[in-house]
Amino acid sequence: MNWRGMFWLVWWLTAWGCLLHAQENPDELPPQQERRWQLGMWADLLFLDNDREGNEAFFKPAHLSFYAKYRWNDKLSFFGEVAGTREPDIGGVYESDANLERLYLQYEWRDEFNLRLGKIDNQMGIVKPIHWLVTLDTIRRPILEDNSYLPAKITGLELFGKFYLRDHRLAYSFSLSDSNNEIVDDSPIVRAKGAGLDVSIAKSRLYRAGTAVVFYRDPRDKDRNVTGVLPYVEWWVLPGRLLSRSEFLNMRLETANRDHIQAFYTKLKWQFNKRSYLNLRYDRGDDQRSVAGRERTAGTVTLGTRIGNRWRLRVEGSTNRIEDEARFAEWSAWAGWLF
Repeated sequence: MNWRGMFWLVWWLTAWGCLLHAQENPDELPPQQERRWQLGMWADLLFLDNDREGNEAFFKPAHLSFYAKYRWNDKLSFFGEVAGTREPDIGGVYESDANLERLYLQYEWRDEFNLRLGKIDNQMGIVKPIHWLVTLDTIRRPILEDNSYLPAKITGLELFGKFYLRDHRLAYSFSLSDSNNEIVDDSPIVRAKGAGLDVSIAKSRLYRAGTAVVFYRDPRDKDRNVTGVLPYVEWWVLPGRLLSRSEFLNMRLETANRDHIQAFYTKLKWQFNKRSYLNLRYDRGDDQRSVAGRERTAGTVTLGTRIGNRWRLRVEGSTNRIEDEARFAEWSAWAGWLF
């Protein structure tokens, strides 16, 4: 079977899954009983191809993640995760590597005040905290997330919590960190001490709006500073059916090569039954990771479904434009398994 045949096979499996599971009630992750030890893993298989000259199709396992949680009591717990990754960028370049993704202690005092200490997810915006590909709703991440201008992980301390004001929820996350930035060629800062604050307000199944503000300073050069602002909003246009979401990142740099970085995306997601959806997204941004800082725009259509609590299937097509290059199309198929 050729690559295009494989793509259409997964496309039809996804479409049939959308129809067969219209009446089931999904869960984000397989249900687990509350116990001292919780062990889990997830893996996936990814097919990617595009019509750029010289491109080679990719069809391989892309992620393998193992995670464990240990709960000492109702307040104190430990979480660790290791993962292997092999995921091509828009230029088809990828490396196989294994990393310690997360390792932290968490103290849950009460809804309003909780603490994490260690290597943790960066809780800035909407997409970044749900970085697992198996919990996203697209195959390609938005440009602002794919580039990790705000680090996907931070090493440090996070204070977080939520307050309830009648039928609204006010949530916050404040962090102090010493973290790596994944973009190393022309990055604002390779390793930096930083502080971040994310504040949001939400009403269940209606809307969520917030802003994240971050500041990084290079400990080797106090004149190399980065300030970033990330406002975001999501709104259920039709509650439970049609979701609109946007995030906009503006980073002001004090470096020799650049003065700012901007990236944004906006999307509509149609949840046409309880397990299946159609996602439309437009994003634009400076792409430091894969096209040397040139501007990239993309329009993406994704069809996704769940089969049971453990399988996720997606097919995706996009049209892409890189500054000073001709427009090109990309198509992909993805299957993920939680176990």
